[in-house]
Order: sequence, then structure tokens, then C-alpha cells
Amino acid sequence: TNQRLSWPQQVVSMENNIRLKKHQKNASLEVILDEMFQLLAPVQREIIKDFSKPDLPVFLLLGCARSGSTVINQYLAGSGFFSYPTNILSRFFYAPYIGARIQQMLIDFDIKGEIFDKKPKEQFASLLGKTYGPLGPNEFWYFWDRFFKFGELQQLKPKELAKVDWTTLLKELHSIEHVFNKPLLLKATKMGWHLDAFKANLPNVHFIDIKREVLYNAQSLLLARKEYFGSIDQWYSLKPKNYFELIKLDPIEQVVLQVIHTNKETDDQLKLFKPRDFTTIQYADFCQDPKSVFEGLLTNANLSPTNQLLETGKIQVKNQRKVDHETFKRLQYYTDKHSS
Repeated sequence: TNQRLSWPQQVVSMENNIRLKKHQKNASLEVILDEMFQLLAPVQREIIKDFSKPDLPVFLLLGCARSGSTVINQYLAGSGFFSYPTNILSRFFYAPYIGARIQQMLIDFDIKGEIFDKKPKEQFASLLGKTYGPLGPNEFWYFWDRFFKFGELQQLKPKELAKVDWTTLLKELHSIEHVFNKPLLLKATKMGWHLDAFKANLPNVHFIDIKREVLYNAQSLLLARKEYFGSIDQWYSLKPKNYFELIKLDPIEQVVLQVIHTNKETDDQLKLFKPRDFTTIQYADFCQDPKSVFEGLLTNANLSPTNQLLETGKIQVKNQRKVDHETFKRLQYYTDKHSS
């Protein structure tokens, strides 16, 4: 049968074609997602008529790519304190209430392990933000892309931002909260340039701003380029406002400035909010004592810590040289040059 590929609108993008094969989108999966979208999205629209906006706090994870946001997201998701988009739920980005109910049916109430293997997965395993297992936290990009029509950059002009369907977005989030009855936690680095709009439309939002030492964040971005594209010459992940200037520079200088400018642009926005509206987490501090960092987050958000806090001990900090000596020296040079 002929498929109407109305969503996702770009099954094969230019960037997809230059990724290494193992990171390219699966065209067959995209066709199925579109088919399910056609079938279930109308049902979802009827369901969410009874919802409005989340009653509980909504936590949005921010941070530059490769800043440690995935492992922190995994830890927070694994605490049991939050509801969050899972790898299962991500396949229902067009109908998250239906996806959440299916998840409950297949996972939460699969008491005897008739459907899924109950063996524990390796803790905090991931590849470039992709986690493993049905309940692994998912970046939920297709969901966000329904509402934010980004172009080359992840910043919308005022006229474009005015077209965001906040009413439906909040109803969708409310429907997920209703199923799991826990505060929502979502990775929202892609929305990091529009925090004021989130605060205006979702007053009970709490931003989690993740920071990593510039040198090692930049090194990780460089390694991600190699892993994703097979070359350090291609830009990886989100683009700060001055991307078109940065792209003319040496790739090693690019990744350093990507971290610095992404962090600065987030900081400039957070300065406009009250201290209780956001929590800054240093990646190294989190790895040293994740439980204390989590307790601080809940306290700052005016929530009571619970006995659900994970007892993981320390998490390995991956702040060590992983590139050749000359490349690392150049990363250090540009970090020192632009951080002063």
C-alpha cells in the first residue's frame, strides 16, 4: 500500500545521508510510525479534550550536547520519582496518552515477565544519548518537533514562536502525568533557547541546567562527531545563535565555542528567573555524589526528598584525555583562549 509520509515529514534528510550507516534512520520504521500516526492521532485528539495542563511540577533538562545530560536523565528517571518519556513511549510521540497506557499494559502489569525479559540492563549504558531497554529514558525529539518547527537553528523568530500550539502541548503533557501520577521529567535541550516561553505557558516548570567542564565537554563533542559521521568535520547536535560564524572555524575551535556559547545563551535566560525556578548541576559534582545532587534539586524545587533516591555511590567521571596528545593540546589552547 502507498504510505502518506506526512509525519515525520523528512524520513531521509541530508544529515541522515551523511551519518554512518548504524546511526541512520530506519526507513521501514518511519513508514510504520507514519501509519500509526494516521490511525491513532485522531483518537489522541479526542482523549486530550478532557485535559488542560500538568498539575505537578514539570522538570526540563537543559545543557550542551555531551554535557552529561543522558546519565543524569537516566539517574533521575531510575529514581522512580518522575514520569518520563521512555523508549516505548517515544514510538507514540503523536499519541502519548495511548502510548503510556500501552506501556503500563506491556511493562508495569507484565508481572510474570511473559512479554519482556526482566533481567536488569547495564546501569547508565547509552550511545550518543540513545539508551537501551523499553523503559530507558528517551529524548522524545519527534514529540517536540510536532510543536517547534525549527529550521537550521533551534531558535524561532517571534512570529514562528507565536504559532506554537501551547494548548495542545500542555494537554499532551497533562495526559502523560495523568497516567503515571508523578512529576514529569523531559530532556529539552532542543528547546533551550525559548525558556521564557515555557515559563509563560507552564508556570510550574523547573529547569535543570547541566554544566560540564568546557575542555572535556568539547572533547566529547569531537568524539561524537567521529562516532556519528566518521569525521570531525561535520557539526554534531544543537547550534548556538552564531553557528554560521562558528562553522567557518577549525573543527576543534568549533566544539569549544559550541560549548561556551550554548552555556552562555542558557545562562543569559536563566538570569531572568527566580533561583527557585532552576537548578544548576555540575556534571562532576553529580558523578561524585548523585544522591546529594538529587536531594538538592528536589529541595530547590520545593519538593520533599523520598526514600526512592538511588543508592549508586559514585559514577565514573569521564573527564580524561581520550584523543591524541596534539588534538588535546589544541582543545586546551582554544578553551583557555575563549574562556578568559
